[in-house]
Amino acid sequence: MDFQEMLSALQLTAAAERLRPEWETSQRSLPETIPFLAPEFIRNACRDVYGSEALAEVAIPTAERIASDGALRALAWHLHWRVYRAPAADWETICAWPELEAALGPESDVFYFLVALSGVPIMHGVHRAHRVPEEVIRATLRDVDHWPMRSVPGKGEHAGPGRSQESLAWVSLFLRGELYRLGRLQYQMHPFEEEVRAFRHRELGAVVVLAEDGARFDTDGQADPDGSALNGWQAALTRDGDEVVGNPILPVGRAIPREVRLPLAEWGQVVAPGDPALHLHIPDGSPLTPEACEDSLRRALEFFPRHFPEYGFTCFCCHSWLLNTWLETVLPPHSNILRFQQEFYLLPVPTEPDSPLKDVFGTVPVDLTRAPRETRLQRAVLGVLEAGQKIGHRAGAGLLLPEDFAWGTQVYRRQRWPFAR
Repeated sequence: MDFQEMLSALQLTAAAERLRPEWETSQRSLPETIPFLAPEFIRNACRDVYGSEALAEVAIPTAERIASDGALRALAWHLHWRVYRAPAADWETICAWPELEAALGPESDVFYFLVALSGVPIMHGVHRAHRVPEEVIRATLRDVDHWPMRSVPGKGEHAGPGRSQESLAWVSLFLRGELYRLGRLQYQMHPFEEEVRAFRHRELGAVVVLAEDGARFDTDGQADPDGSALNGWQAALTRDGDEVVGNPILPVGRAIPREVRLPLAEWGQVVAPGDPALHLHIPDGSPLTPEACEDSLRRALEFFPRHFPEYGFTCFCCHSWLLNTWLETVLPPHSNILRFQQEFYLLPVPTEPDSPLKDVFGTVPVDLTRAPRETRLQRAVLGVLEAGQKIGHRAGAGLLLPEDFAWGTQVYRRQRWPFAR
């Protein structure tokens, strides 16, 4: 189908630039009958991802409607192509795809659910090729039945603009065979994205992280990407002969303007942007106890070399509000959250001003008296706000090298640090 014709039919002209990439390529392979819109495919796919029968029965009429409409059919195949075939769309791209209210009303949620399910055959292929155990598959796919769908009673409480696209971006990670849950934590095979480089001392074993050239920080050593902080500073990273010269980041997640020189005869680079990494995700559920985290990481150290030996990951990394060291001001030292973050070499990363509140409460509370107080953390944060203080943000990301795995020892905070703190 012609691209402009599809946009006009579905009233998506404003989304042209977001949908245009790969259109001609995807349409050249558009089959006469799209397999993933068939009722039997949908029922089997829902069963295979441990979804409820209710989701399948709601999705089937919408699939029939899409299959009978040329514009919807062309778009469904195009988005399937973008998500599951090369080059696969990234998270931000998928989340920016438009609502389809004009064409489908509330069933636009179902449209993106069907696109997500279209990856089930790809998932099966990856799992068979890598001999992924059934218990790992089941644990990994448990979130699919929580898809936000306004057409299913009881499932639309959190549905709204962008939510189904976000769910598609999330679900596609494990339907492409990139993400697995091992005990308490989830692990995504994805390149390291933080703008830092880690080096290890060849004799002492100590690790130091240097900020990338041009990175900006405020006077507290926290990320200042737009350079708006008063008296902020800019990091430099260069190779000067047989030395790397740069600004270190302390293991507590604070960059310092002091310049350090690392002789390459003594220091070797162990992590850099773009290196293969295992990104930790922390699903809701059971407490984040040290025992559960240690068990999960041990499983990961066994699982990936056994089932994905070609993916030689360099580090575990995590980008989460749980690594915000401001939480030290409101939580007791024995808190599971603090004990979790202290096992990582913490890194200062950019964040939105309201991000901590959204993470703790799900949204920014307008009326503090009506905000939920169900957890110790919620009560502590509300106490800060009610006292007229602001929520801070420090660090926010971290890395852990497999060779340094000794959960509970705070290895980076206790290492023989070769520079003054």
